Amino acid sequence: MTVHLWGPSTTVEPLLHRLRRYFSPPLFPVRMNELPNHPVIHEIDNSEFMIGELKIKSEYICHPGPTLGFRIDDGECIFTYLPDHEPFLGSANFPYDPEWTSGFELARNADLLLHDGEYTEEEYKGKIGWGHSSIDGAIDFGRLCGVRKMGIFHHDPLNSDEKLEEIFKQSMEFKNPQFIVELCKEGSVYNLGGGE
Repeated sequence: MTVHLWGPSTTVEPLLHRLRRYFSPPLFPVRMNELPNHPVIHEIDNSEFMIGELKIKSEYICHPGPTLGFRIDDGECIFTYLPDHEPFLGSANFPYDPEWTSGFELARNADLLLHDGEYTEEEYKGKIGWGHSSIDGAIDFGRLCGVRKMGIFHHDPLNSDEKLEEIFKQSMEFKNPQFIVELCKEGSVYNLGGGE
């Protein structure tokens, strides 16, 4: 079996070298050279390519380190993945105008958007520029992009499940989105198409 890894290109260090650092103790117990099959590494940037029947679009998004967001289109449904993302940066009029809003073209009219939502709005005020979003900011971004469903992930690891639910409930009451929003949880399954 061949494993393919796609990741951001930089002028500083090749993706393979960055992956080797992540695939090593103490970050990970198995080194890349210990894998049964060496993965095929694809360095990409603002790119468009096909994997089978899937049309993939990648773009750099607002985060201090090189980070890509992805839009995956199978011709019927659109899935967007924005991992470490701070949409507030770069736009003079977020969340009211998409111009200069990082990730907008990737998430526009997505059937499912998985988006960073690490902070409360109050926590975010002290972490502007760190490359992450508040849950409120993520919901604003989803509204601006006209998404159908949003899953918020990349939670602050210091928050318990109960605390996350409390923060989420407050954000939902305050923002009252007119689309489906939920917290991503381990084991969640998302079905696209077929009325889901």
